Amino acid sequence: MQPFITNQLKLSDLIGNGKKFIVPKFQRDYSWTEEQWGDLWSDLQEIKFEQKNDSHYMGYLVLQEISDNEYIIVDGQQRLTTVTILFISACYIFEEMIANGEDVEANQINLEEIRKYIGPRNPITKAFESKITLNRNNNHFYKTFLCQLQKHIPVSGIKSSEKLLKETKDFFVRQLKAKFTTGQQIIEFILQNVSLRLYFTTIIVNDEVNAYAIFETLNARGVQLSTPDLLKNYLLSLSTKEGGHTSVLDELDETWEKITEQIGVNSFNDFIRHEWNSRNKSATKTDLFRRIKSQIVTPQDSFTYINQLYTQSFNYSALLDPNSEMWSSSDYSSEEQRKIKSTLDLLVKFKIMQPIPLLLAAKIEYNKQDFIKLLRYIEVVSMRYNVICNLSPNDQEALYKNLANQVSGLKHKIYQIKPAFIPFYPSDDEFIHAFIYKDFKQNDRAKYLLLKLQSSLDNSLGILHESDLTVEHILPQRIDETWGGIFNTPETKVYKLGNMALIPKNTNKDLSRKSFAEKKEIILQTDLALNRTIQEFTVWDEDSFAKRQAELAKHIKTIWRIDFA
Repeated sequence: MQPFITNQLKLSDLIGNGKKFIVPKFQRDYSWTEEQWGDLWSDLQEIKFEQKNDSHYMGYLVLQEISDNEYIIVDGQQRLTTVTILFISACYIFEEMIANGEDVEANQINLEEIRKYIGPRNPITKAFESKITLNRNNNHFYKTFLCQLQKHIPVSGIKSSEKLLKETKDFFVRQLKAKFTTGQQIIEFILQNVSLRLYFTTIIVNDEVNAYAIFETLNARGVQLSTPDLLKNYLLSLSTKEGGHTSVLDELDETWEKITEQIGVNSFNDFIRHEWNSRNKSATKTDLFRRIKSQIVTPQDSFTYINQLYTQSFNYSALLDPNSEMWSSSDYSSEEQRKIKSTLDLLVKFKIMQPIPLLLAAKIEYNKQDFIKLLRYIEVVSMRYNVICNLSPNDQEALYKNLANQVSGLKHKIYQIKPAFIPFYPSDDEFIHAFIYKDFKQNDRAKYLLLKLQSSLDNSLGILHESDLTVEHILPQRIDETWGGIFNTPETKVYKLGNMALIPKNTNKDLSRKSFAEKKEIILQTDLALNRTIQEFTVWDEDSFAKRQAELAKHIKTIWRIDFA
């Protein structure tokens, strides 16, 4: 059997037949607002029916086939639900027209035609059924009120997502009434501009594991899907296997929402993978869900895992935010806060994520002192191996995952894992040589290193503060003929730290155009030890630059050092 099937389908081919769609009971509630409704409505207005190939692309719809013509909506429920409510809104208008005696026979036909896209009438109960079953929080409201075209829909005592469902219907009713005056115009718009001109790329998978793999593949290609929904649905579904109580499900559901809130703008996929690798054998993006599903198999497993994720969501967010309240709390002294911020600043500025599984494990298993020691080792290795020497991170990633398992599983102490860093610790000679030739084109990264050098020379900025300072290139970034005559290859010197100084932001903005003598006077006024390293030079040329670059290299090797003796 093929793992998945991909098609590009018109809306009429997708829902204008006997197919049924189920939103997993634990998937997120309906959440679209007027911003999304308005965008969709505007897109529909721009479709030109007289142009045969004019259409609107709705994106990916990931479905899991569970029986003939019955599918679980893995991703795309917000879009499919919204389009269906547009059809329901047209039905409301046709019923109103019929009640008002407007072209009754034609509008009755229009109503029945549109109802085909929503769901058939049950021959026994005479109630209209729906082709879409929403999640456990939204389905009853959707079926009871919207699908039955109820005129009196409650506005109080309902969930916020149910209010959004009602407001979606009200929005489209208003838009349709404002644009069209007859039932014929509405039916033409729905059947021509909507059902025939909206396209989805449907991906039909045969199981949950393939569904998760599709998520990861599409995310890697820049198509961001709601990946947490699939995992959440699996974990919460486990809790119903043994008759899980509704209160327990509600509690787990609430905990999951808190996890996603805590992760915020950070990648939920990365969080799940890093957290899993902090305690288990390394899993890649493509086999992560398979691993989780093979080990989380009981309601108790699910409960334990979700609570583990909840705890680690706070730690993960804090590790990605050097200014997190976690580090500035009274649990840490000012010196401890400085050390923690130093490492996390480096990891964030240089986008070094490989140590995260180890840090997640250590945050739980280590005491405060050993955790800070580990941060220091990681900072030194990251600076030498990743930032300056720019060595391949592939083997290093395996190191951190293995160490994470040693800390979380084998309970190895800090002294036991320290020797593992040796192969990833470039020697002083390698470090200095790489530094000599290293460019830093991003000012925030250059500033981070210059401040470290300043601190090593004199642990004081005087009356200045870090936020007051900016990077000044002695040999300017825009090289004119004057500087070009002094340096043989000026473009190879501009972005090296030896060519940089720290100056207050409010210093003369035209400083780059000044001569070296004028620049030197202004730079030395800062009275920073780092800047005083240019004091001996009367000209800024190849020799001056090379000498200062070499001096800074000697200092930098002392800042990031580990004694493995």
